[in-house]
Amino acid sequence: MTPATYPQYLAAFRHRDDETVLAFIQRDVEFITMGYIIEGHEGIREFYRFFHHHIREQISLRTAVTASDRLYAEPVMRLAALERVDQRALDARARNRFTPAPEGFTVDVDLFLHYDLKEGLSSQIKATTYLPHSGPARHDQEARS
Repeated sequence: MTPATYPQYLAAFRHRDDETVLAFIQRDVEFITMGYIIEGHEGIREFYRFFHHHIREQISLRTAVTASDRLYAEPVMRLAALERVDQRALDARARNRFTPAPEGFTVDVDLFLHYDLKEGLSSQIKATTYLPHSGPARHDQEARS
């Protein structure tokens, strides 16, 4: 994974091409987000299976750079709730740190990703989100289109 190949990774992610996405990632990867540690290919599949069932995620890249055995990326995610995501559903999946959202809720989220690389593949992914205080969040019909 390099800044040159990162757009291919993101394109596969956008198209929900799990096999191509996972080809960029070590089998024993750790994905750390919102204080959760998601382990391995199957853990990542399960996490996104639930997430993308409820949320449409569009991602656009601002920048990506490498330094030695690391890749740093700064994308923006547009998250749109496809259906109501309530606290009970989040608790049932042990994802109580995520925010419940009504159907149609849309928000743009700045993201910072830190990829540790081993043999050109990501061995650990750390994700930090910066949630907006106001402005881009909205509840409207656009989320359903």
